Amino acid sequence: MTTTTDATKVTRPKFILKACPRCRGDLKFRSDYFGDYYDCLQCGAELEPPVTGMSELKETRQAA
Repeated sequence: MTTTTDATKVTRPKFILKACPRCRGDLKFRSDYFGDYYDCLQCGAELEPPVTGMSELKETRQAA
């Protein structure tokens, strides 16, 4: 299952298993007023999602 953010149209996975750098726990994608982030289900760490798709975003803006 994936989530698409409206601002950049980037598809992100809802869950990433064993990806927390702090405890190797599972990350869940969340979005709130302040933006998008991943939240570790085991230790509670909050991580910024990696910036992906920036080259595609730049190409789309240049083409328009």
